[in-house]
Amino acid sequence: MGHIALLIILAVVQSRSEIQDRLMRSITSGEVESVRATLAQGADWRTRTDDGMPVLVLAAEMGQDEIVRLLLDSAPQAFPVEGRLSLGDAHKRTALLAAAERGHRSTVLLLLATADQPVNASLVPVVKRTTIEVAFEPSQSQIVTAIASTIASTAARKILLNTADDSNTTLLMHAARNGWPDVVEMWVNRGADPGIKDKNGFTASILAENSGYADIAAYLRAAEQRQQN
Repeated sequence: MGHIALLIILAVVQSRSEIQDRLMRSITSGEVESVRATLAQGADWRTRTDDGMPVLVLAAEMGQDEIVRLLLDSAPQAFPVEGRLSLGDAHKRTALLAAAERGHRSTVLLLLATADQPVNASLVPVVKRTTIEVAFEPSQSQIVTAIASTIASTAARKILLNTADDSNTTLLMHAARNGWPDVVEMWVNRGADPGIKDKNGFTASILAENSGYADIAAYLRAAEQRQQN
């Protein structure tokens, strides 16, 4: 390879690196127009920060809806939606999970709106992980409900709401044993199954009873009866 050709290649590589750095700085400072201009200059929407976080995840974590939309729109049409939403860091933390963890409801809805409804089967694992990991705080219950409500398919919605951790503890069980009546009612009304048992054979109503929440336990027993009839 000639000396001139090598210099040209090095200049191109350096130029791309500078553009990617400018994209990261613009996202961090929330400069929408700078992000737009940098993407137009060829910055890659899949750019990662020095610690390996995709800039899409960074923008979602910060609740920067306009920038998230710009990054998604800059992805080639041939690039599948599943790939955009499943893009994660070294810990498989996606944009959807980052937005949900920080309570950015509008960002969660924006990300889900890019997918077909009901959610494509290949996206279910991403959404399920997001649902289970953000649900264990009462302040996050609205995020989980938003995720579930965005899904048009009743069957898919039930799959997500009845997702369980390694001990087969569902979202409903967690809300019941922590005494969150509004959350329990909200999730039952959207398809959460009160009859599921954890690894110890306890249903949500038993867990509520054992924790001293008699009213929640009574509500869940009634919901179980309605389900069986």
